[in-house]
Amino acid sequence: MSNSIFVIGTGPSGYGATRRLIELGHTPVILEKNDFIGGHCASFEFEEGFVFDDGPHISFTKNERVKELFNKNADNDINDFMPYVNNYWHGHWIKHPAITNLFGLCPDMNTKIVTEIVKNQAIPEDQVNIANYADWLNHCYGPTFTREFTDLYTRKFHTVDPFQLTTDWLGPRLYQADLEEVIYGMLTAQTADNHYVQDSRYPNKNGFVNFLSEMNQLGQISFGAEVTDISVLNKTITVNRDKTESYEHIISSMPLNVIVQRISDAPREIKEAGAKLACTQAVIVNLGINRSDLSKAHWTYIYDEDVLATRLSFPYKFSPKTTPQGCSSVQAELYYSDKYKPFDSSVDECVNQTVTDLVRMGLLESADEVIFKRGWVSPHAQIIYDHERKDSVELIHSFLRENNIEFCGRFGEWGYSWSDESFVSGEQAAERSVKHV
Repeated sequence: MSNSIFVIGTGPSGYGATRRLIELGHTPVILEKNDFIGGHCASFEFEEGFVFDDGPHISFTKNERVKELFNKNADNDINDFMPYVNNYWHGHWIKHPAITNLFGLCPDMNTKIVTEIVKNQAIPEDQVNIANYADWLNHCYGPTFTREFTDLYTRKFHTVDPFQLTTDWLGPRLYQADLEEVIYGMLTAQTADNHYVQDSRYPNKNGFVNFLSEMNQLGQISFGAEVTDISVLNKTITVNRDKTESYEHIISSMPLNVIVQRISDAPREIKEAGAKLACTQAVIVNLGINRSDLSKAHWTYIYDEDVLATRLSFPYKFSPKTTPQGCSSVQAELYYSDKYKPFDSSVDECVNQTVTDLVRMGLLESADEVIFKRGWVSPHAQIIYDHERKDSVELIHSFLRENNIEFCGRFGEWGYSWSDESFVSGEQAAERSVKHV
């Protein structure tokens, strides 16, 4: 059947698209700008014996079909675990979610939090006006908890203030506690584990990308193949500026703001819509420590604005085979965005400051030997759901579909999707494409 279907990218969504096309009898041309598969879910093994992903990844899918496939790709050599998650706030280590684990903090603050939640719960639903994320936070948690906790984390993670965000990204990501849970968590440290991530899995070999390993066997992948131009009028796609071919359909996991700039004959309004889209970029700091008991947590959220890192994860707790024996590892994420908070430092400065911050937080001891340091910039990290997103995305998506270009995955959909959701997104994009072949 047709071999003029191009799949751009080999992350979870590109994997899902390729696999589904082959099941339907098609042989796609697979383009990957890197020399490895995985996209945002790529993993890197270093000579020193450490394995780090391009940002923290675990699988907690409830989709049994995807779970079975991912496990099979990893030869069923999986580390299953129940994650422990905590928060760092002004010297306090607070179990996650913070709203239900405020035991031991300032009594005056806790009293205000409870009082405000009770007051908000008494407001009739038809009198609640939620125009943005700030309104949602203040209604759910009250102004005190919002000011002391969620405002701080929003600015660090999303690089904007809460009022600049919509609420159509929340889903299960923020825990909405009952009043009884809030009060109970103020009276005792012995609370239930209430987090949307429960049953978690991670490959014991080769990092998270091993869940996608079948991608290497599905077809001939053109590595180092960056799409540099698309003409929707001529229906051509150009790779590395020197090889142009005709296409019948394209399935793209490229970021929307990138692909519209690569479409040379896209209308001005489409390019302007792409320029309005915002996402964060992450400076990923990876450290290997010559000590095996670095943290109780699998990952940690950091609220303090004088600490560069927004979140810490500990890959050695995802799988002990990510580190040499007797060692531990920590990965820090530092967030920036071209639209709201441009990166104005250097990766080396971020690495060194992160080590200093971890010592100040008490995670690292002055006597600890940091035996591995490596950092890089991940240019597309998290989607920013600002008020220009929705209309811009709808306009671009409509234009792409009109020109036989389907989109998939976190950056093709321009939404907050996990790896299993991205895989299914790729499958669905493939099915939409072949309907017109």
